Amino acid sequence: MDTILTLVIVAVLLAAVVKLVRALILKTSQSSADGFQAAPQELAALTGRSGQSLSPLRPAGVAFIDGQRVDVVTDGEFIESDTEVEVVAVEGSRVVVRSR
Repeated sequence: MDTILTLVIVAVLLAAVVKLVRALILKTSQSSADGFQAAPQELAALTGRSGQSLSPLRPAGVAFIDGQRVDVVTDGEFIESDTEVEVVAVEGSRVVVRSR
């Protein structure tokens, strides 16, 4: 009799834990049809390339790199517009530059 009672208690506790874990798991997805977009793959190819800042980078702004306008950031450095910059890192859609 005690064994059955113990098994029932364990089963109830296990069901509660499973319910809690399922509540913590994300069940939604993000699709391009809903407006979500992954970072462009061509940004990764910009690492090591040079360009010119089109706006002051304080620390974010716009630069012209490989024939395209790119939103860029610095590591905290302020860079004036029309300054030559180099891409030092690409982290997803974040392009990090420094002055040359």
